[in-house]
Amino acid sequence: MMNLIQWRAVAWFLRSQHLAWSFLAVRSDDRSSGRYEYYNMHDLGDHAQESDAEYVLTAHDWRAVPTQVWLDQLLATGAQEAPATHEPELVVLSQEEFRDAIRQALRHLPIHGELAANPLTRTRLLAGQATPARALRELLEDSIRDLGRDPWAGKPHRALDVTFLRGAPTQEAAAERLGLSLSTYRRHLNAGIEHISDDLWRRELCGPG
Repeated sequence: MMNLIQWRAVAWFLRSQHLAWSFLAVRSDDRSSGRYEYYNMHDLGDHAQESDAEYVLTAHDWRAVPTQVWLDQLLATGAQEAPATHEPELVVLSQEEFRDAIRQALRHLPIHGELAANPLTRTRLLAGQATPARALRELLEDSIRDLGRDPWAGKPHRALDVTFLRGAPTQEAAAERLGLSLSTYRRHLNAGIEHISDDLWRRELCGPG
C-alpha cells in the first residue's frame, strides 16, 4: 500500500502543471521516513506535536530541481540507495531580482563574460542550455524582435532596437536617432524593458507555453 501511495504521488508530481513546491508531513518515528529523502523531500526543520507523535514537514522545490532532473536522479539510483545529493546550480529569483537581471543583461548584451555571470543563466528559463550566455543573448534579441510584431508596442520596440540591437553608444545618441527628447526616449525604453521582463517572467514561472 505504501508503495502504491508513493507512486501515485510521483505520477501527480510529473503531471502537475506549474508546480513550485510539494510538501509532506511525516511522523518522525516512522521507520520508512528515509524513503522521503530518496524522493528528494527535505526536512524544513518545522516539527509539529500531536499527542505523543511528532511530525516533520518535508518539501521539494521544483523550481530548483525540475521534474525531469528529479526523475533522472530517481531512475539512476537503486531502490535501496539514496540518490546523489548534488543538485543543478539553478537559482530562484524574485520578480524584482529577475527584472534587475534582465536590465543588466541588456546593458551587456555584446559582452559574453558579463552574460555568463548573469543569474538568468542559472534559472529554469535557460536550464539545459549547453552555452547559457549565448542562449541568453539570443533569447533577449528574439524578445526584442518579437515585440516589434505587437502593433501597440512600436515605440518601446524602436527604443529597444536602437539601444541594444543597433548599438547606440549612449542614450543621448539613441534619443537623437529616434528624434525624441531624452525623457521621452527613456520612457519608451523603460516600457520596452518592462514588457520583455514581464513576458520572460511568465515563461520562467509557467514554461514556454
